[in-house]
Amino acid sequence: MILFQKEPDSNSNSKVIVLFGAGLIGTAVGDAINTLIKGSWSYYPFAWSDIKARRKDSEYINKSLLRILTSINSGETDIAFIWCAGRAGFGADEDDIQKEFSSFKQVLEIINKTHKLNMTRHTSVHLLSSAGGLFENFKLVDHNSVPQPRRDYGRLKLKQEELLLQMNASIGKFIYRPSSVFGYIGPGQRMGLIPTLLKNGLTNKVSTIYGNLSTLRDYVSNKDIGMFISQCVLGIMRQKRVNYFLLASGKPSSIYEIKHCVERTINKKIYLNFYSTAETENISDITISSLALPANWKSADLNTEIHAVKNRILSGMSYRLVADNLPRNKTI
Repeated sequence: MILFQKEPDSNSNSKVIVLFGAGLIGTAVGDAINTLIKGSWSYYPFAWSDIKARRKDSEYINKSLLRILTSINSGETDIAFIWCAGRAGFGADEDDIQKEFSSFKQVLEIINKTHKLNMTRHTSVHLLSSAGGLFENFKLVDHNSVPQPRRDYGRLKLKQEELLLQMNASIGKFIYRPSSVFGYIGPGQRMGLIPTLLKNGLTNKVSTIYGNLSTLRDYVSNKDIGMFISQCVLGIMRQKRVNYFLLASGKPSSIYEIKHCVERTINKKIYLNFYSTAETENISDITISSLALPANWKSADLNTEIHAVKNRILSGMSYRLVADNLPRNKTI
C-alpha cells in the first residue's frame, strides 16, 4: 500500500491518498499523482495471501491514518482510497477470486473505520473494475448496458462494485470500467496481448493467442487510465457522488490489425500460435461506444503507444513505483 500526502495550497485543501495495488494500472496512477502534486509518499506492507498478516497490516494502517489525520488540520483534508489491486484475470479460478474478494473487503473495513473517525472534509473511494469482465460479448457498450458477466472474474468485479455502493452515502464512489489495458512496467509482470507480441517478436519467439485474428477489442494505454483516475482523485474534475466511467478509445481493433501494427513497429514479421480450451477461450468481441466515454477523457493514439511500449521493453526500463525492500512506513 502506498500513501501520498499533499499539503494545502491556494487552490486546494490538503489531501491524503491511499493506493492499493502497484501493478500495471496502479503504477500508472502513482506516477500520475507524483506528476500532478508536490508531496511525500510512504510505503506500508499489506499481505494479500496471509489473512492473519493482512489483519495485522490493516490495524497498523488504520493507526497510521489516525496519527496522520491528527497531526494535520484534518477537518480541511480530503482523503481518497484507490483500489487497483488484485492478480485475478479473465482465466482466474475460484481460489484466486476468493483471495482477491477477501482482500477487497479488508480494504473496505479500513475505509469504514477511517470514515467513522469523522476527521476529514471528504472521503472518496475509487474502484478499478473491468468493462471486459462485465460486458464480454457486448457490442457498443454504453451507459445503458447492463452487466452480464460470463466468468468468475467478471462476477468478482460486479460484486466489488455492489459492495462499494453499499457504503455510507456521504462517501464519494468512483467506478472505472476500462477496456483492454496495455503497457509495460518491467520484467516479471503479467503482460497482455500487445507487449507479449512486441517482446516475443523482438526475441524471435512464437506468441500463443487465446482467440482468433478477427476478435475485436478496444485497447487503451495504462498511462491514460492512470492520468484520468489521478485527476478524479485530486478533484481536478468535478464529479457526482456516484460515478461510473467507461474508459476506452472507442476505436476497436482486431488481433489481425494489432499483429500488423506490431510488425510495422518492430520492422519484422511475428508468428502466432492459436490455442483454445473451454477455460481459456477468449474470442468474444467487446467494443465500447465512443459516445459513452467521459467528456474530459483523453486516449492516446494506439500506434504511438505501441511504439512507446516497444521502447520500454528494449530499454528494460521499469516503472515500478516502490521497491520490495523499502523500510516499513519510510517517507521518501
